Amino acid sequence: QMKEMGMSEPSSGYTSEHLRALMRKTDLFPRLRYNEFFSTESPAVVITYMWLGDSLKQVIGALSHKFRLDERVWIDILFNDQRTDQDAMNAVRQSLHLYFVSANHVILSSFAQYPQFEPSGRSRGTTVMCYPWDRCWCILEMAVRYCGVKTRGSKPSIFLLPADEARRGDVLASIRRLESHVHDFFQRMQGRPDDVTEIQRVLISKDLFSSTVEFNTKMREMLVDFRCQAMAAGSLPSDLARVLSENGLAHDEAVAAALDCLGVARAEDLSLVSEEMVEGLGLKPIPKLKLKRMLHHMHQQGRAAAAAAAAVAAMSL
Repeated sequence: QMKEMGMSEPSSGYTSEHLRALMRKTDLFPRLRYNEFFSTESPAVVITYMWLGDSLKQVIGALSHKFRLDERVWIDILFNDQRTDQDAMNAVRQSLHLYFVSANHVILSSFAQYPQFEPSGRSRGTTVMCYPWDRCWCILEMAVRYCGVKTRGSKPSIFLLPADEARRGDVLASIRRLESHVHDFFQRMQGRPDDVTEIQRVLISKDLFSSTVEFNTKMREMLVDFRCQAMAAGSLPSDLARVLSENGLAHDEAVAAALDCLGVARAEDLSLVSEEMVEGLGLKPIPKLKLKRMLHHMHQQGRAAAAAAAAVAAMSL
């Protein structure tokens, strides 16, 4: 139908934005038109993703690597009536409880350029690079799940990184920047002004967070958890992964997370880590010993290289 309407398919596939445009032009609500493909049972998986960041084909591909193909998955664009802005807002309010109680919540990490708006709602004609933790709707879904984890013992969100190493690095760099430089997540969220205002109202309520201070504190906790999940999943830069692999530490999640806490992002950063610093990381004896041996060897190599360079410089004098 989208092709018939002149909507050419991008190389990565159609996005939810494409599908919403179709729904509004044709008065389509998939849950009514294609009822045989929908279930009334609770979903096993709900997802948080950016409509411009992942195509629907990419969403399905990412989920198929993590879950069985016959799992019931809730995807907002298919279940929430998108035919008008008011229909969409009403549907979202009714569906938020799924992020609270569903067996699994997956966050697909990606990034994309999104339009910017004036407070009046008019487009500025400019775009800004966004990640899930920038977009107001994604933030709301992540926050609701966080509260479900803390208040009813729901499973923590599963954070999935892009398959491409360069894009993984960009996502991790974004999280690091936020942790280092951003203190007010509440005021910096992006989206249409009306959406942002409504979501901020929902976030600061008796069901979620008592104040913006609490929200900002918990948002930082969420980002730390996402970063630790990413590091534990082995999403290390290739040069650092190679060095750890050569020393028998490539698949040690605790070591990866510990190095991340020390700010090690590249192999060259290891030269700044002392053996004494390793003592305070709380690692098990064998990984700790391997890591200290690796650092000792690297420091010896560094000192030898420095001495050789100094000798060459002296001879040239």
